[in-house]
Amino acid sequence: MPADGNLLLLGIRGSGTTTACGSIVLALAGRERPVDLHVHVLDMGAGELAPLAALPHVGSVVSPAERERQARLVRWLRAELDRRRAGTDGPAGTARPRIVVVIDGLAAFRAEWEDSLHGVWEDLQRVFADGPEVGVHTVVTADRSGAIPGAMQSLARQRWLFRTADGLELSTFGLRAGDVPDLGPGRALVAERAQEVQVARPPGGLDAAVARLAATVAVPEPARRPVAIGVLPAEVDPADLVDAVQIGHDPWTIPVGVADATLAPAALVLHEGEHALVAGPARSGRTSLLTAIAWLVRAVSPEATIVAVAGHRSALARAAAVDRVLAPAAGLGTLEAACGPAGPVLVLVDDADLLEDDDGALGALLAVRRPDLHVVAAGRNEALRTRYSHWTRVLRAGRAAVLLQPDLDLDGDLAGTTLPRRSLVALTPGRGYLVCGGEVEVLQTMALHEIG
Repeated sequence: MPADGNLLLLGIRGSGTTTACGSIVLALAGRERPVDLHVHVLDMGAGELAPLAALPHVGSVVSPAERERQARLVRWLRAELDRRRAGTDGPAGTARPRIVVVIDGLAAFRAEWEDSLHGVWEDLQRVFADGPEVGVHTVVTADRSGAIPGAMQSLARQRWLFRTADGLELSTFGLRAGDVPDLGPGRALVAERAQEVQVARPPGGLDAAVARLAATVAVPEPARRPVAIGVLPAEVDPADLVDAVQIGHDPWTIPVGVADATLAPAALVLHEGEHALVAGPARSGRTSLLTAIAWLVRAVSPEATIVAVAGHRSALARAAAVDRVLAPAAGLGTLEAACGPAGPVLVLVDDADLLEDDDGALGALLAVRRPDLHVVAAGRNEALRTRYSHWTRVLRAGRAAVLLQPDLDLDGDLAGTTLPRRSLVALTPGRGYLVCGGEVEVLQTMALHEIG
């Protein structure tokens, strides 16, 4: 089937299209190794294809309720299409596996995404059109021909017609109602040659068939398994990001959470003399992020000096990872001495919008541009936007920032960028945008479960 291009299965509910999807995946998995065949399923129906997730060939089975995973799967497929068209090699120089995408219920998927501004529907159509030439094949079911755009119909080289609600549907595929036999459940016509076929139903049902097959297939090493399509986590433990830290060498790489697009570590990358800003409304997670950064830097670099500028009410002032706490109320005249003559040094400032730097200690420190010292300051977004001559203007100029629960119209100015108008994930506390190196991405920031 894959060698012949994409496959359309047209038929009403109960006609056998879903059974055909399961049987097709079983047949392919039975003759190809998991390293050579990767399958992803968008199950927009009643969840009948969920058992396929137990096959080592299958990376994901996504349900109608999992909107975030639907979008992430299509975005990944589009990116994989672009990589293959660009000639990028597979893992460890191996040939890329064949990818089969099953969409059971195209009408439901189209209704969900066609009018969306996120481009998911457009990306899926591009994958359908260009995928076969680079080994990405699609199996689509629909209950009526009108649910399938004309371009997709014309690009499909294989079309199976099951029982339809209206005999006129068949005219779309060049057949007359009188030429079509009685199509019971699982029986279809191959439109291209008017051949009648009966789809096999796995004995004992799909669950049992998947279990039998999975028991006979060797599971490949992680690097060669199909990509698992996950969701952006609600919590990120800084201990999980330790391997992504780079301190003491230019540039510093300080992970701050997990990126929505890749579900991989998202980090501030700070070159010599660069600093970063964390902005957001009250209870958006600013202090939690600073405290987690202190813990992470200390875990990786015991020799680093970590200085906190924070009032007694800030949790940052009680963080065990901090070497020295300077209270703004007492003045910052000792800031330079606290940092020491050599680094690496990290200065974390909480409630930066309330700190006027009357003695000029912060401004002087920023002006020195020490290669081994970086400052990360956090404050309320609304207040920082209005402080035109504030010392934080130097941090804003670096265009490195974490913008938590931002005002999408205004907060981009804090990092010299424009924020996307819409996000596929809810920007709850701890979520926002990472701006670094000219790139803007949604992320879930890290936080410690316990401070100390």
